[in-house]
Amino acid sequence: MHRDQLNLLLYAQGNPLLTDIGYPEQTDAFNHRRTGYFSNTIAHNTVVVDEVAQGRGPGTLHAFSTEGFAQLVDASCDAYPGKVGLYRRATMLVDAAPGKAYTFDVFYAHGGKQHDWALHGTQADLIATPPLPVAQEGGTLAGPD
Repeated sequence: MHRDQLNLLLYAQGNPLLTDIGYPEQTDAFNHRRTGYFSNTIAHNTVVVDEVAQGRGPGTLHAFSTEGFAQLVDASCDAYPGKVGLYRRATMLVDAAPGKAYTFDVFYAHGGKQHDWALHGTQADLIATPPLPVAQEGGTLAGPD
């Protein structure tokens, strides 16, 4: 079972931008990474709560539109039953110019103590405005030790 509720894949001009690495190149019983990493929530483009893999719960489609200059999908699910009261993703694809668009992606998670939003893509140059802070060279997000 893949724990990938509200996973998002993106493709542009025939190329994958956000890929799903939850489906490994080797799927036999001898691949220890298959159960230890690939089948877990962190291998998908979604939010992990408290470093625990998702459960399975029902989902709700709140909005879906392919009309106009902006396409929208808004969905939620019960991926962490009893732990997370809100687990919802809204993604919009907005036409910026002929042949060009941008994606606006918002993830809401309420409950638990730690939320890790993992996105897996191909190699690309990243440009951010305003600029991102300098990368941390040691320790963890919890501190230097």
